[in-house]
Amino acid sequence: PASAAAVLAGLHNAANGFERAGNLRALCDRAAAEFRRLTGYDRVMIYRFLDDGAGAVLGEDRREDLQSFLNHHFPGSDIPAQARALYVRNLVRVIPDVSYAPASLRPACTDDAPLDMSDCALRSVSPIHLRYLKNMGVAASASMSIVMDGALWGLVACHHETPRQIPYEVRAACRALAGGLA
Repeated sequence: PASAAAVLAGLHNAANGFERAGNLRALCDRAAAEFRRLTGYDRVMIYRFLDDGAGAVLGEDRREDLQSFLNHHFPGSDIPAQARALYVRNLVRVIPDVSYAPASLRPACTDDAPLDMSDCALRSVSPIHLRYLKNMGVAASASMSIVMDGALWGLVACHHETPRQIPYEVRAACRALAGGLA
């Protein structure tokens, strides 16, 4: 693992690169490369939500042998409203292995109120989303929210072809970098 000083230096260099980007496309390309360097994922995309709810990939950094999604547009239904609301609350989301076996929780309290895990980092993932990732050939993913003025502008979407865990320190650095990108 990198030292704290090395991580901070990398974040500083990334922020300087963001400031030098001449336009949105250059900024998104630079951001995708920085997030990929930081996380080691096979593919990193900068995904922007459009006014009609659809999304577009504005920046991408990937292994050379992978098909590009740059400039692809996706329908708004790919990321439903309830998922977008969670992205504003939970800024970093990691799925280390899309083939995981969910573990059920049995809370000690027995009242009829459902357990709300909306703000938990280690909560399960929608089976529909897991199927979507598997259909894309993704075995692990991570996403960082790009929130501007309290609204979800877009996502940094990271995909890997094999299961991949990233340590807490890297997730924290990703959160800081996404804040700087916003």
